[in-house]
Amino acid sequence: MNPNDCSTAPADVILQRVGSGARDVVDAVKGLAAESPSWEIMERQTEEYSRGIGAEALIMACSSGFSAGTALALAETTGRGGAMYVANIIPQEGEMSVDDYNAIAKRFVSDLRHFSGRKKLGIRCRFRVPTPPTTLEGIIPGGRTRSLFRSFMAVGEIWRQPCITHPADIERLDAFICAVHRFQSRVYLGALQWWLSQEKGWPEHDADWVVKRIATGLDVLRAHRRF
Repeated sequence: MNPNDCSTAPADVILQRVGSGARDVVDAVKGLAAESPSWEIMERQTEEYSRGIGAEALIMACSSGFSAGTALALAETTGRGGAMYVANIIPQEGEMSVDDYNAIAKRFVSDLRHFSGRKKLGIRCRFRVPTPPTTLEGIIPGGRTRSLFRSFMAVGEIWRQPCITHPADIERLDAFICAVHRFQSRVYLGALQWWLSQEKGWPEHDADWVVKRIATGLDVLRAHRRF
């Protein structure tokens, strides 16, 4: 997504069949993909992702329209009784605006709702666009990835200034980027830039450098996966 876009947050999408586990949601989504020309399960990527997070997961490709080739990642939630959520939407190349992200998420929810209703599967789909996050917990929701970002920030917190030029600083930031890619985690880049400059008092050019390195690093890792 565009690192300079913080006016809108990516939509939260929760999928659940009350009284059953995440496997029923997975089966419903697979059923949708089997019948619809618009969605296709990415088997190898799904296996790798599920193994990486240690939970039920799916990665599917949108195979038609303006978003053709875009990958949508679903993961099992924690503490929500068998629900799944959209963990990320990854463009085939380049950046994706938040508006495009939300349009794809909304299209997926609409397709799944229609399929579930027609098959009487009882899958509940929640689509909600939240206000942009303003805390680090909201900006980097994943605990593992947020811990790595805090490690990157730690030296600068001691000296009360950005520490982004030493190779060790860059290595810690790159470890965070790799974790975001591996676990298909969310990072609200526009909100992160705001948080660094407004909440932590970083100069704009330093906050901009960090956000652009994250965006570029994620682009390179996605390209490497397809290579």
